[in-house]
Amino acid sequence: MRCFGILSLALPVFANAVTINSLNKASCPRSGRIAILGTDFGAQTAASRVTIGDRQAWVTTWTPTRIVAYVDESTPLGRANVRVTDGGSWSNPVSLIVAHKANASGRFAWRFEADDPYVMTRPVVALDGTIYA
Repeated sequence: MRCFGILSLALPVFANAVTINSLNKASCPRSGRIAILGTDFGAQTAASRVTIGDRQAWVTTWTPTRIVAYVDESTPLGRANVRVTDGGSWSNPVSLIVAHKANASGRFAWRFEADDPYVMTRPVVALDGTIYA
């Protein structure tokens, strides 16, 4: 009596790896804007995150290949790893130097770099000195 069987191998299917290829600058001040270029960032979801150091960064643009984020004001100064998660896997870490903000001199007390060339509101200063834009 002969017995024949079928051998089936189940191979794991791996999703594309979230990868940071580069940052648009090597150094960025607290509250500064940074562009993260890479692959397989996917669509932004509630679980998507960018971290700089151990702080979550505010994100204003998220595409499959480019993310624009702002360094959190409480991020420690010095070298910090930038990482991206699509909610499932984390990207490779890429080093960024978090720097002091430049001292205000002359006419400007602060600067803010926005994604669009046109902003529909004017910034206001609260009684405690907080600037809202």
